[in-house]
Amino acid sequence: VPAWMAERGLGTAEIGTYLAIIFLPWSLKLINGPIMDRFTYLPMGRRRPWILASQTGLLVSFVAFAFVPDPMQSLYLMAAMGFTVNFFAAFQDVGVDGLAIDVLPAEQQPRANSFMWGGKQIGISGAAAGGGYLLTQYGFDTSIIALAILLAVIVMFPLLFRERPGERMLPWTSGCASEISKKMQLANWETIIRSLFKVFLLPASLFTMSAVFVFNMGVGMTSALLPVVLIQELSWTQLNFDAIMALAGLVAGVAGMIFGATVVHYLGRVRSMVFGIVIMIALTGAMGFLQAYWAQAITVNVFVIVHYILRVIITIAFFATAMVLCWKRVAATQFGMYMALSNLGDATGSALTGPLNKFLEYHHIFFAMSLTGIIMLGLLAFIDLDKHQSSIDAFEQSEGE
Repeated sequence: VPAWMAERGLGTAEIGTYLAIIFLPWSLKLINGPIMDRFTYLPMGRRRPWILASQTGLLVSFVAFAFVPDPMQSLYLMAAMGFTVNFFAAFQDVGVDGLAIDVLPAEQQPRANSFMWGGKQIGISGAAAGGGYLLTQYGFDTSIIALAILLAVIVMFPLLFRERPGERMLPWTSGCASEISKKMQLANWETIIRSLFKVFLLPASLFTMSAVFVFNMGVGMTSALLPVVLIQELSWTQLNFDAIMALAGLVAGVAGMIFGATVVHYLGRVRSMVFGIVIMIALTGAMGFLQAYWAQAITVNVFVIVHYILRVIITIAFFATAMVLCWKRVAATQFGMYMALSNLGDATGSALTGPLNKFLEYHHIFFAMSLTGIIMLGLLAFIDLDKHQSSIDAFEQSEGE
């Protein structure tokens, strides 16, 4: 959609504003997580009911999105509908992440994150290629309906699989709540809030949160800047733009699924983020210095593909780090807060791109992206996961007494 907007003459301010608005629901994970930790329908599982409800809302909102009249003349209505779609997507995301933390052993989490995030990137690349083609050939409404049909297929997976053995498939079928889920479920807000603050305010938690917020500011700047630079300044077509984004997403997704867990296994969670961000700093800095070569497609193609691969590796390492930081009794809330602040960083970076462009040239904004990476490196130096886990063990022991 940003490329489609850029091809129709919208600038960094309009595209950045649109992206900032539609990304805001991901910051509402600050609210989604506590609601999921407090309320659920345990006979169907601790997380699965929320995943099913959010998938259904996502499907309905996508269908409604298709009926936006004259999208380019209804930018704020477009943004409102995009907000609604992402509202349900954010609920789904919190549910899936909470499910992964609840049921996966810590040693399996890096591998699971590789498949989760790598699969996500492959899906995004497929949507970028297919959606871009449908947008240009058949229009906005047809492309959105096609995505809605795809979502209807996806919702079959949580519908047909149980969270834990013995639970109900649907509210009116047979089954009962798992004893493990009953033990983890918290009965009141006071316990959730107290537990959350105890674990969230530990030093490793605060430094991880800050580091990823800053990193995603740079990612948000990239998302808002690239469509304008490539389509408006370098005269790329939307199809060319969508093609490189799809290719980059596919390559990054496959790389993440194959190498992501291996990198985290050998380097460790935090060192994997350091490894990725050092290369990212060099990449964005080089892109700023190589402005004279932007007209050569190889320069942009290499930047986009390598940038996507690094984003996937860093994100896999961050997910693995965030999961091990979580206390299971408030996992959805805590992990949701990390994701919310991560996505808030993305929205902040997108929103800042237009104002920055008023007094910085395009290549200078790439230097600003490098600066976010340098700040992230400084914050990562203070993360001690072993000390953090010892604190969680102490919390668990004190709660059990």
